[in-house]
Amino acid sequence: MSPQRYFRVAGIDLLVSGLRRTLPSDMRVAREMTVVLDKHNGPEPDICVVRGEALTDQTTPSSRSTNSARSPARTP
Repeated sequence: MSPQRYFRVAGIDLLVSGLRRTLPSDMRVAREMTVVLDKHNGPEPDICVVRGEALTDQTTPSSRSTNSARSPARTP
């Protein structure tokens, strides 16, 4: 992972905070957690929203349990 600028980190923190306050109680926000798509692919988005039960007994949620697994474009 490349170095992050403070503006980007602060923006992600604000988004995570807002999501945690407004999501239904059965949803969770995960930061920089690998999302298993298949046995060869597992992107690590900055933020993803997952069903709460997906995080109880797994170290990585599957793509079926995520609502968003897309990372914003990285800036140099």
